[in-house]
Formats: sequence, C-alpha cells, structure tokens
Amino acid sequence: MSIKKKLGMGVATAALGLSLVVGGTFAYFSDEEKSINSFASGTLDLNISPGEEESLAFNFKDLKPGDEKNAKIQLKNDGSLNIGEVILETEIGGNEKLAEAILVTATPEGSNSPLVHKERLSTLDGIDDKILAENLKAGHTSGYELTFEFEETGKSQNELQGQTLHLDMIYKAEQE
Repeated sequence: MSIKKKLGMGVATAALGLSLVVGGTFAYFSDEEKSINSFASGTLDLNISPGEEESLAFNFKDLKPGDEKNAKIQLKNDGSLNIGEVILETEIGGNEKLAEAILVTATPEGSNSPLVHKERLSTLDGIDDKILAENLKAGHTSGYELTFEFEETGKSQNELQGQTLHLDMIYKAEQE
C-alpha cells in the first residue's frame, strides 16, 4: 500500500475511533407529554311548567264579567349555559271585543311590582319585548303569576256572550 493510502486509512480509523469514543460517552435525557383536548358547546334549554293552581295551557271556560282567574308559570333553565333573559311574545286570535274586556296582570314571584298591571289583553297582542326573567342560572327556576280579569263595566255586555279567543305565549331564552 502506498503511503497516501496508509495515511488516509489511518485518518479514517482515527476519526471513526474518536466518534465512537465521543458518541459512547455522550448521553442526554428527554421526556415527552401529550395533551388531549376537546371542545363541546353548551346548551340553552328553557322549560316552562305550571304552578300549583292552573295548567300551563289555560282553558278558562264559562267566564262572566267580574271573574278573575290566576295561573302560575315556572321558567326553569335545564341547559348548561346561563340564560341572560327570557322574553315573552304573544299572539291573540278570536273575538277582539272579548280581548278588550280581559285585563292582565303579570307579577314575578316574590315581588309586589307587576311587569304588567291590568293591561287589556288586546294591547298585549304582538308584544315582543316583555322580559319575564333575567340572569337565570343553569338549573335555577324563576316564576311569575298571571291574573286574567273579565272587566265588569256596570253596563250590559251581552255582545260578549259565547265569544272565544286564544292566547299564544311564546317564551324565548337568550344566552347571557
């Protein structure tokens, strides 16, 4: 072998030996962690239930001037998100004069300040801004009492005999 080849082999052997010595004595520690994440949206779930006296679907029959009927409504947040406000929308159909003769009062539970006080049912047709509950936390309940009074005018109200009307109440929950 020529001297160049011997020197090349010597340098290659020395480099290999040096790399084995350095590589064999060099070590480091490492660690790895994994994070598993998920996303789930919450729910808004407003439930309404009757109070003690009347059912949720009012079915007041044989009303006469001077009669007063009460109904209690419970609004419950069965969702996982807080409800910012519950808004009532109404739609009335049927005899307009009868709707004019019915007075409505709506009072929150535990309050002496009605939201609506002896307003004619006809004036509530199409309302869409009556706030019935605010800041209803998940799992909590808020109630109110409705009073419907067939106004006694002291005059003949024969034109109202046998008349009917219906009241649709739509409760809309909006998130906080």
